[in-house]
Amino acid sequence: MRFLADAMLHRLCKWLRLLGHYCEYATSDKKDDEVIRLASRKKLVLLTRDEELAHRAGDYCRTLLLKSNDFREQAKAVFKAMHLKPRTTPSRTICPECNSRLRKVAKAGVEGRVWPHVFKHRRDFWECRGCGRIYWKGSHWTGIKKTLGKIVRR
Repeated sequence: MRFLADAMLHRLCKWLRLLGHYCEYATSDKKDDEVIRLASRKKLVLLTRDEELAHRAGDYCRTLLLKSNDFREQAKAVFKAMHLKPRTTPSRTICPECNSRLRKVAKAGVEGRVWPHVFKHRRDFWECRGCGRIYWKGSHWTGIKKTLGKIVRR
């Protein structure tokens, strides 16, 4: 299942990607009609907190109106409503920046592309197929896992 998050849901969009689900982001410069057309044309589920947008879009594309301001609660609502499961392994994750898949890469392939300290102390690396960013399980991984735990708990 593929999603389009409106301008109110940028953080949710990034977390859906981290959890392995394709999610485009409609920036605030897009008018409601453009957002609806984009979701309809690409067959994306429109995620919004805007009641008026949800009502208008309902005839053109599948729409999920989210009530909470909290991205963790929003993610739970998406997974429950769409009967989805989060994917928490890095090779099943989507780049939070560009929405492309990640692939595992050999450590030797990232030398000079990550900080020397990271290269020395980390074993596993993933590269975004779209933007080329390199990811690894660094000190931030603990916080990510904690947040994931809150999202996945029903």
